[in-house]
Amino acid sequence: ITCDGGYFLDKWDLSGPKGSQKHEILGDTPHHAILAGYGQTNRIGVLTYGNKLAFYINGTHIIELPESTFTSGYFGAFIRSDSAEPFTIYIDEASYWID
Repeated sequence: ITCDGGYFLDKWDLSGPKGSQKHEILGDTPHHAILAGYGQTNRIGVLTYGNKLAFYINGTHIIELPESTFTSGYFGAFIRSDSAEPFTIYIDEASYWID
C-alpha cells in the first residue's frame, strides 16, 4: 500500500546475486478502498487457495491473481519509504490458518 492510495505486488525469491530477487507481479494501482495520507490505518488481508491469491484492503476485495511459483515457504511484510519522512508503521497482528 502506498501513502497516496495505491497498491502494488512484488514477489521475492532467493535466486539473486545477494540472496534475493524481486519480481513485479502488479505495478502501482490506485484503489478507493485505501485510506491515503498521513496517519491513516489500512488493514490488509491475503487469502491463498489452490494456485490463487486474493487480496483485501479494509475489508474490500481488491484483486485475485493466479500464483503457482511457490508451493512452500514463508510469508512476511516488506516495508519501506520512498520519500515520506518521518515514516512509521505498526503491525498490530499477523495471523495465518492452515485448512
